[in-house]
Amino acid sequence: ADEVDTIYNSVRSEGKAEGVQDAKDPMYDFFISKIKRNLHVCLCFSPVGEAFRRRASRFPSLINCSVIDWFQPWPENALLDVAKRFLGDMELGKPETKEAITTFMPFSFGAVNNASQEYLTQEKRYNYTTPKSFLELIYLYKNMLGTKRSQLEGNINRLSNGLTKLETTSKDVAVLMDQVQVKSVEVEEAARKADEVAEVVGGEKAKVEVAASAAGEEAAKTAVIAENASKMQADCERDLAAAIPAVEKAEAALDTLNKKDLGELKSLAKPPAGVDDVTAAVLAIRGEPPKNRDWNAAKNMMKDVNKFIDDLKGLKGLIDNSQLSAKAVDGARPYLALEHVSNLEIMKKKSNAAAGLCDFLLNIVVYYDIVVTVEPKRNALKQAQQELADANQKLEEVNAHVADLQSKLETLIAEYDKVVAEKNAVVAEGEKLQNKLALAQRLMNALGSEQERWAVNVQQMKEDANLLPGDVLMASAFVSYVGCFSKKFRGILLDDCMLPYVKKNQIPMSENPDPLLILTDTAQIASWNSEGLPSDRVSIENGAITTYAERWPLMIDPQLQGIVWVKEKESKNNLQITRLTNKKMLSTMEKALETGASVMIENLQEALDAVIGPIVGRQKIKKGRNFFVKVGDKEVEYHPNFKLILHTKLANPHYPPEVQAECTLINFMVTEDGLEDQLLAKVVTKERPDLEEEKSVLIKQQNQFTVKLKELEDDLLRKLAEAEGDITEDVELIESLEDAKRMSNEISEKVVIAKETEITINKAREDYRGVANRGALLFFALGELFKVHTFYHYSLAAFTAVFLKAIDLAGKKHTGDGMHVPRLIEESKGKNPFKRFRHVAMLVKAGLKGVLENGEVAPPAEINLPVRLKELTYSITYQVYNFTRRGLFDEHKLLFVTSIFLKILLRNPDVSTSTEYTGALDAAEVAYMTRGTKNMNPPTMNVELGTFLSENVWQSICGLVEVGAFTKLTADMEASPKLWDEWMKLEAPETKDPPGDYAQLTTFQKVCLLRAMRPDRVTAGLRNMIHSDFGKMFIDEEAFNIFSIYRESAPQTAMFFYLFPGADIVGDIDPLLKKKGFTIDNGQFVNISMGQGQEPVAEEALDRCMKEGGWVFLQNIHLMSMWVKALERKLEQSQEGAHPDFRCFLSSEPPPLPTQQTIPEAILQNSIKVSNQPAQSLRANLLRAWQAFDQGFIDKCQRKADFPGVLLALSCFHALVNGRRKFGFIGWSCSNIYGFTMGDLQQCAQVAINMLNARTGPRAADPVPFADLKYIFGEIMYGGHITDKWDRRTCVTYLETLIVPELYEEGHELFEGFKSKTKGTWQDFLDHIDFNLPPENPTAFGLHPNADISYLQNEQASLFAQLIEISGGGGGAAGQSKEAVIEKMVVDFLERLPDDFNMFDIKSRIGPSENITPYLVVLLQECEKMNGLLGLIRKSLLDLQLGLQGALNISDMMDQQMNSMFLDRIPAIWEKAAWRTLKTLPVWFADLLERIDQFQKWQESLKMPPSVWLSGTANPMAFVTAVMQTTARAYQWPLDDVETFTDITKMDWEDATAQPEEGAYIHGLYIEGARWDRDLGELQDSILRDLAPQMPIIHLKAIPTKERRMTGYYDCPVYYVSQRGGGNPPGSYVFFGQLRTSDKTVVTLYGIYSYKWVLAGVGILMQVD
Repeated sequence: ADEVDTIYNSVRSEGKAEGVQDAKDPMYDFFISKIKRNLHVCLCFSPVGEAFRRRASRFPSLINCSVIDWFQPWPENALLDVAKRFLGDMELGKPETKEAITTFMPFSFGAVNNASQEYLTQEKRYNYTTPKSFLELIYLYKNMLGTKRSQLEGNINRLSNGLTKLETTSKDVAVLMDQVQVKSVEVEEAARKADEVAEVVGGEKAKVEVAASAAGEEAAKTAVIAENASKMQADCERDLAAAIPAVEKAEAALDTLNKKDLGELKSLAKPPAGVDDVTAAVLAIRGEPPKNRDWNAAKNMMKDVNKFIDDLKGLKGLIDNSQLSAKAVDGARPYLALEHVSNLEIMKKKSNAAAGLCDFLLNIVVYYDIVVTVEPKRNALKQAQQELADANQKLEEVNAHVADLQSKLETLIAEYDKVVAEKNAVVAEGEKLQNKLALAQRLMNALGSEQERWAVNVQQMKEDANLLPGDVLMASAFVSYVGCFSKKFRGILLDDCMLPYVKKNQIPMSENPDPLLILTDTAQIASWNSEGLPSDRVSIENGAITTYAERWPLMIDPQLQGIVWVKEKESKNNLQITRLTNKKMLSTMEKALETGASVMIENLQEALDAVIGPIVGRQKIKKGRNFFVKVGDKEVEYHPNFKLILHTKLANPHYPPEVQAECTLINFMVTEDGLEDQLLAKVVTKERPDLEEEKSVLIKQQNQFTVKLKELEDDLLRKLAEAEGDITEDVELIESLEDAKRMSNEISEKVVIAKETEITINKAREDYRGVANRGALLFFALGELFKVHTFYHYSLAAFTAVFLKAIDLAGKKHTGDGMHVPRLIEESKGKNPFKRFRHVAMLVKAGLKGVLENGEVAPPAEINLPVRLKELTYSITYQVYNFTRRGLFDEHKLLFVTSIFLKILLRNPDVSTSTEYTGALDAAEVAYMTRGTKNMNPPTMNVELGTFLSENVWQSICGLVEVGAFTKLTADMEASPKLWDEWMKLEAPETKDPPGDYAQLTTFQKVCLLRAMRPDRVTAGLRNMIHSDFGKMFIDEEAFNIFSIYRESAPQTAMFFYLFPGADIVGDIDPLLKKKGFTIDNGQFVNISMGQGQEPVAEEALDRCMKEGGWVFLQNIHLMSMWVKALERKLEQSQEGAHPDFRCFLSSEPPPLPTQQTIPEAILQNSIKVSNQPAQSLRANLLRAWQAFDQGFIDKCQRKADFPGVLLALSCFHALVNGRRKFGFIGWSCSNIYGFTMGDLQQCAQVAINMLNARTGPRAADPVPFADLKYIFGEIMYGGHITDKWDRRTCVTYLETLIVPELYEEGHELFEGFKSKTKGTWQDFLDHIDFNLPPENPTAFGLHPNADISYLQNEQASLFAQLIEISGGGGGAAGQSKEAVIEKMVVDFLERLPDDFNMFDIKSRIGPSENITPYLVVLLQECEKMNGLLGLIRKSLLDLQLGLQGALNISDMMDQQMNSMFLDRIPAIWEKAAWRTLKTLPVWFADLLERIDQFQKWQESLKMPPSVWLSGTANPMAFVTAVMQTTARAYQWPLDDVETFTDITKMDWEDATAQPEEGAYIHGLYIEGARWDRDLGELQDSILRDLAPQMPIIHLKAIPTKERRMTGYYDCPVYYVSQRGGGNPPGSYVFFGQLRTSDKTVVTLYGIYSYKWVLAGVGILMQVD
């Protein structure tokens, strides 16, 4: 309601404008109408697979309410136009070349389409081409051609530049040599001049040196004087410096005097006491005599104060000039010594002026004393200075003389230097030229050898540039198209299809173009090999496609070889590995897209998640400068370095076109050549580890050398290219080039040595090549089996484990000297114990397992290598066969052993040290054996041959004549027909030689004869041949042994059991559980029967047991079709790490159709498959039955003499009832549902023990209770499985012939050819079975040899059909489409279909109801039923016709009808309304018309035919009842007391003229298991190869039950079809007839019968197939 309101409000305005009524309903209608006008929906469906058909059927509106635009494949002219459009602007050379390249595009597209069809037919693998893959080829071609041209041009420029530099250097060498010669003359002249000047300079230099020496002496003396004067001066200055403070104090004292103070002082008449002493001292120092020193003199002295002060200041000058007399100073000293004069403080108290004068006097006297002391020093200083001046004057004179000499010398030296410089310049230039010449010569020596090679390469590259269009065309087609194909089909496409086209149209290309040479080089291949890519051709091709494909690679890699390489290769690009089921997958993808990391999505199934579609399709969105891609609901930036690799482990995935359009499928499945190399390494590692160790080191070295050489050459050219200026002057460059070249030469030498060593190693390794070749052959034989059944998937890892185990089981290994052993032996004789130990350890590793005595190593003797190779080959062949056999259905075991038998004999049956394989069979003979080629237009055979040869056999014989050894076969047969007739009628012609010279044929050629003449004996012939050539182990199966299976298991390997009717797998593994102590009670064994809701229980059990240990058994996993993917992941986790005690057991029913995949491949590949199918052969069944017991079990019975015989008879019974199943419905009416298990046998044996033990002691004389045993065995234990009365009769009959007292009699036959044994141990009885059991024969089961014929014919037809299928030889008939075939059939059937019976007319002619007899009731019922069938057929055909014309939708029912008609099967709706039959549709329709014809004649006359075609009635029992009713009415017998009686006449079907008076004549019956002898009128043994002879006309009567014959008759069941039982109850049983027999008969609950005919499976059939 809310949404409607929102819509209403949104469109209201617009609606009003359109005139719509303003109400919700009209507005909503307006909204819907607008949507209808404007909404456009495009739906795109893939035409491949069931999805589109299923959706169209379930949702008819997809068809009815849409316009269908079916996009047909692009026609060739459209493809051509597209190619022209995209290639129009490219430079491709001549116009005709461009035209040819353009037309190649659609041609190659069509060729790949055709190859894909053939690939599907032969290999059952799907490959699709789409317009996108066509466009990718064009894009790739354009890009690759541009890239290769640029690369080639760059390489040419690079090499040309290097060549130019080398050529320039080469020319410079000659010029330099001339220049060096000229320069050497100049150097000699310059040296001569320099020598002359040097002589003059030398003389002058000697004079200067003498004068300089004298000057030096004088200078030394002067220096001494100067030093003394300097010392004196310093001493004087130091003393004078000490006097300065005294002068300063004296001056400071004078400064304190002022005129006022002095004026006051001089004005005193009488100075204070002591003041006069101061003035007297002043007068004294002024030179006044003592008498003139009184106060008056003082006052007179101070009369002019200024002058007085100036005079005092002048005293310092007088002292300095030595003018103050010592006498005057001495006169003043006594005064100054007085206390009141020397103590200024005392004087200051008397007079400041006097104190200032005291201070002055005291300091000036101190100054005088210092100056007087310095004066002598001054005088000495003056004298020294005078001496110094004199010495300096003399030194100047000497120096002037020396300078004059020096000046002259310098002039000479300058002249000399100039000459020397000129000489040095000439010499330096000469040396430079010499060095340049030497460097140039070094450069030429280093790279001269490259010059010629580079020149050739440049020329070759220039030529290659012209060939690029064709070479790149092949390479791009290779990358675009061939990745999905196998090696064989790649060769067909490239070599047989594309290459001839390119050559025919004269497109320029190399003589033998190899795409790998265009795409990669040896260095890159070596790098890939080092990263783990196998070195075979196909793997390298795959590596190139993975690297260069435009679309993301999708690797089909079941053996996981490609993923190992990719992980290593992309590890440097931060490879992220994820899965679609990983919850973090999208976040991982987003990060990788943004950072440019690589992503691998592993373990893909057949569908891709839509969320990664934009990434897979590279749907980039440009925003600004960056690209984005949508991931989920967000846009993520797209880094240009991002890579996506898709990976699947599926061996044969079917990817639809929409996936293949976005990805490049690459078939990484291992090739036979690649696997052979890998297996060779493994077998040599086992047998000769010394060889393999050295080989692996060599390979690694070679790869490194190849890469390094390429790097070095690139480095040389780069350095030459980058060098500027004159390279002959670049020492560092030349030295670098020399180093690179030296290293290159060293590596080249090592490569040569390595190759020589490799040849030696390979020669020794090649001795084992045949063994590896056999292993590869066997693996690929295994790999073909999936075409037969989807359960047959095997991993390379599992095969390798079997291969290595087979080597270990093959007896004694090679122990001869290793290649490096002699050196090690020598070195092991040293005294150093550690060194000896190390070498001996290496010896042991190398295979030299000798004895150490006193440091000596004694190698054992060599073994016989040819014998060893045969041991290895046989062991590998048998172990692989045994490993595979255990997981094969019984019907496929002969197929597999025949397949490997033929492959081995064709290739190399006798493995030896030779690598040249020699087959033992002719390919033409094998082709005939496989295909059974017939000559459809054979010459007419003569009358004698026609008596025993059918037309079909004659066609086969004439087909065999075309094979070499049989060219005269028809002529020889016509010459001696009797001999050939006798040989062909032998029961086992394979055991007898054919007539004439044909007895000399090889065994295989004799089997070819059987293929043509007795196809029913071909499988027996093959078994005999395999038994003879390979050994009985390949024919006789080992008994099921759960312990041997367990020994091969591991925590990482599940055990996968096939479920068959009656199988008890828990019972099979119970002995193992008990022995290992794993039980449900202790929680160590978990048994889960899978069904709805059991998934969490199973996952919890697996998680717990993987972690803690324990066994898990998951039964019926086929019921969990969705969950098995989760189980696959769980089991993968066990491979990553699980508890050692973890084991997983799985069981599953095989799918209804062998082509259905119900179990993931990974589970099947990595598990041990166990098919414990009830054995079919009598021998295998009997051995298995007896080996179910042991001596301990027999010893449990206290009646030792009785029990072993009963147990043997019981085992024979078990073997017979199980083995009888293989004969189909003549063996058991319900053979497809019975499963008699080992549990039944063991319980019966225990019952026998209990019953015999009960008859011991007092009852020891009681006989063996045979009747009781037979009843328990036949009616309860085994009979409990049986639902059909006639089968129960067969079961009881076997017991009546086996569990009898006669079994204790010597010579008593338990069954034909096998006698009972009365005494012995369990082993004795086993040997009795093993050695005395006769060859397999139907008579052992009581059946006629004919019973084997139909089985054997079906077996051989199935065998060779499947051989053709697995070998890829199957071919589909080209022709009309399915719809065209069906439309033609519809028209044909409608034309032939008669009108309905007119029931009104029939009833009106019959008249009133009292006229209706039981026979007419049958007629009316049959006509009414036929009318219903005719109406149904007519309507369904008309509807189908309209559907094919497009007038009606094809419903599910119509689709099923079409499928049935196309396969010649009766549509289910017709069969349901008709009668039981096994006929094909064309035969059935003809049969229908014949039935209608019978009833048409009957209804026209209303009179029963002279003999009723009983099998032509839809309800034959109604006619039988009518006979009983008519007779009962005539004699007035109660119908319940009446039964039928069959009186066999001698009339053929056409001989009857009228019905008998009583009962009725019937015909149309056949007898199976016996024949009716018309002369004797009783049952007799069949004639060989007459499988179902016609019965004569039978007089069907009704008799009272009490008159039934109780002896001499056999109650024979009558069946609609040969499929006697099964289906709706009571199967196809109709009634039983009585057939006369002269054999002894018995009467039991099951009627009257003879043991012979019961065991022969005698029955009457109304129809033969």
